[in-house]
Amino acid sequence: MLKGIDVSNHNGNIKFADVKANGIDFAMIRAGYGWTEEDERFEQNVNGFLNAGIKVGAYWFIYATNVSEAIMNAEKCIEVLSKFKGKFEFPIACDYEYDSDSYSQKQGVKQTKASRTAIMEAFCDKLEEAGYYVSLYLNPDYISKVNYSELTQFDLWLAHWTVDKPSRDCGMWQYSDNERFAGNVFDGDYAYKDYPQIIKGAGLNGFEPQEATPNQEAKQEPKKEEPKQEAPRFTTYYVQRGDTLTAISKRFGTTIAQIVADNNIKNPDLIYVAQVLKIRC
Repeated sequence: MLKGIDVSNHNGNIKFADVKANGIDFAMIRAGYGWTEEDERFEQNVNGFLNAGIKVGAYWFIYATNVSEAIMNAEKCIEVLSKFKGKFEFPIACDYEYDSDSYSQKQGVKQTKASRTAIMEAFCDKLEEAGYYVSLYLNPDYISKVNYSELTQFDLWLAHWTVDKPSRDCGMWQYSDNERFAGNVFDGDYAYKDYPQIIKGAGLNGFEPQEATPNQEAKQEPKKEEPKQEAPRFTTYYVQRGDTLTAISKRFGTTIAQIVADNNIKNPDLIYVAQVLKIRC
């Protein structure tokens, strides 16, 4: 588990070295909002955290009344992120909150579960098409304001304060909005997944894909001469865009049934980008 913070222009000038000295492993940085605005300190924050040895991800605050505007948000986000390809070892998050709904209401649009779901999905799909690992920033109240079962292909960054543990499974948990150190007040986060390994292994966020290599131990001869039952050995494979279990099984000389069994896959037709698969070798 890694400890992090999330920041925006509202945090002012951050003392990055002091943040590192306080044991922070990663930072989620606001890249911008709407379809026109880059966060005023985005580049400063990305460079500052990276120079301090802190890994980074990003988030985009959504202002959109419909799917078309959500796609415009995504296109601006992609433009802003393009300056740092191969730098983000943590996800790019879709941030939809109360102010997102307030914006729509001011435009004369009242959002529903279905429309919020469509906006978030359109934004995330556009980021995925551009090769980014995306997640959803939601609190428990907003999970109830969307058709969440239609969005579970995306990781959840759960904002839930004043509780001892996350109220549901999530990739990241924002546990506090009142972490005080390095002369600032930050939101505090924990990451439960090894995002750097997943993202770099799958070649997302501008990284080059890493080829899976068989476990070296699998090539060793048994030390004992007598036959014995060996425990299966596995290599790790990160699902790439366009992959199917048929193609993966042929590539590694195994079967779809074996991959399904080893990974407890319920529906062989549903695999997703950056999914981690154990492949027998």
